[in-house]
Amino acid sequence: MSPAAPAARTPQVVALLVVIAVMLVAPFGWRAATAAWGPAAESLPPSYLPALESRRERIPFDPGHIEGLQNMQPGFVIIGDSMGGRIDPARLTQLSDEFVAPILRNATGSAYWYLAFKNYVVAAGIHPGWVIVFFRDTNLTDPLWRGTGFYREVLDYAATDHEPELNEVMAARTTGPWFQVHRTVEETYGIGRARDWIEPGITSWLSRVVVGHVRRETFMDDMNAAFDLTHLRPIPEADLAAAEDRDADFAANVDTSVLPLFMDLAREQGLRLCFVRVLRRTIDGQPRPQSPALEQYVRDMRAWIEARGGVLLDDRDDPSMWTIRYDDGDHIAREDRVKYTEIFWERMQRLPGAGR
Repeated sequence: MSPAAPAARTPQVVALLVVIAVMLVAPFGWRAATAAWGPAAESLPPSYLPALESRRERIPFDPGHIEGLQNMQPGFVIIGDSMGGRIDPARLTQLSDEFVAPILRNATGSAYWYLAFKNYVVAAGIHPGWVIVFFRDTNLTDPLWRGTGFYREVLDYAATDHEPELNEVMAARTTGPWFQVHRTVEETYGIGRARDWIEPGITSWLSRVVVGHVRRETFMDDMNAAFDLTHLRPIPEADLAAAEDRDADFAANVDTSVLPLFMDLAREQGLRLCFVRVLRRTIDGQPRPQSPALEQYVRDMRAWIEARGGVLLDDRDDPSMWTIRYDDGDHIAREDRVKYTEIFWERMQRLPGAGR
């Protein structure tokens, strides 16, 4: 190697160091801007999940379901994300002669489902025959699934000002090195606070530019309504990612999940819980292959739930479920919701103590 080679690389090394320095320093601009023009940190409410953040502007708790449940006094309460939408409430009401109350919110996970159970069903003081929770694969034992990041604020709708039990679960799941790095970056640069301050302003500005001030609220309502369960549009391969084997260790994950919180609360309140593992999109009328680890996970989960007085229904176990047609991803075809509901009702009828 010629003596000139190291010298030739010196400008490149310097340039790289400058780029790295800029990348590390530039984000402080957001922190400075937030400090100068954003809301004062002390004006933000304390988080109900301090394990994830200290303070954050939150969406207010939505108590609307409580009064609705009290007025309805349903025989069935259905909790979940869009997977719970495979039940046709009108048909289930006809079959059971009981009111059916769906508490569904798209793109949610087990943290939201637990909050909905605690802060809506239990808070309403009702006693339905069954509370039914729909889920996919390992979602029940992964509280971080759709509980952080982009989906974080969705929890706000169902969360009160203090959620110590859920916070304890989240704290137990965020002790790893990657979470520590993420938390350090957030605190150092004030990313979360800057995002919470800037994002609503940008959204509001865009709506004014597009539709004007007068129709802004209507425009925002229409945009939100477009993502309602009844307006789902086909998305190729939506949510088809299979559970990874590293998550399919029930014993290793259950104690740091919301599942024990579900079962303890149900026992205290005298409520019956039924967890339904939905059949993911079939291939030529057959269930997709699943790993030995996931098969063992389901066996362990079933034994654990049943030992605590709950029920686990696995749609994969019923060949009649294999005939259900699908739309996008794991969502069944709208025209097959009645068929699914009828099969589901037959299975519920075979459970011990099926009636109230």
